[in-house]
Amino acid sequence: MELRSEMPYTVYKGLDKTVEFMGLGGQYLMLFFGGIVVIVLVVLILSAAAGALATVLFAAASLLGLWFYVTHMNSKYGKYGVMQGQARRSCPRFLISRKKVKNML
Repeated sequence: MELRSEMPYTVYKGLDKTVEFMGLGGQYLMLFFGGIVVIVLVVLILSAAAGALATVLFAAASLLGLWFYVTHMNSKYGKYGVMQGQARRSCPRFLISRKKVKNML
């Protein structure tokens, strides 16, 4: 008896999709969580030096600012925006030719 399936099954349905959490995907998610780690470290240092109210206000303001900054970048630049920004910064703005004008003609 031969078992044949008429319908092909895809095992890895979501393998090609990027990771997404609350509207942030891929690179922006890593940027957001990296920012959270930095804010937590700064808050831990600040808690030893300042009062509790100042620490809580700083943490809330910086987390809110980080959220708005990352979501703004996500909506403005799209899926590959971080890589595009890095590539744009690595390209020269203009090319310089150091040849004399009479040699170019």
